[in-house]
Amino acid sequence: MLLTILEKIPSIKFFESDETFDCTPEPFVQLYTVHGDLGSDEDHTRIVPLIYVLLNKKTEETYKKIFEILKQNIPGWEPVKFLTDFELAAMNAITIVFPSVVIKGCYFHYSKNVRKKAKHLDLTKDAITQRHVRLSALLPLLPRKFISEGWCYIMEDCPDTDAI
Repeated sequence: MLLTILEKIPSIKFFESDETFDCTPEPFVQLYTVHGDLGSDEDHTRIVPLIYVLLNKKTEETYKKIFEILKQNIPGWEPVKFLTDFELAAMNAITIVFPSVVIKGCYFHYSKNVRKKAKHLDLTKDAITQRHVRLSALLPLLPRKFISEGWCYIMEDCPDTDAI
């Protein structure tokens, strides 16, 4: 079974990665997973976990080492697109090991980080600023050519808040 999965990886073009910290046993700090799209379509999602790695560091060098080892052991593996959760160290490492890959950020993680930052800046207490935070989180869903216009629309009636 393992050999079959390893043999299949080079034919997969779209990958996703994620990490979790909550269920990681000591002495490790995170569980890093890589998932591959085995041919999703409009009716079915066929994204499956392929690689699990327990890490004791979250550095770019650590991620780079992971992907170098994987690339050495999976001949012909050249991902076309990689969806990540905005972990900059991982994004940089993927780009170094696979220079032609297109890196995309996950919208779920983006919106989660916008909410987290808004809470940190104390922008979640009144309805007006909450609305602006929600609208800001929606900007990536606009076609690229309308994002600047969308931002201007949001800022038109923005409260006069230094944090924003």
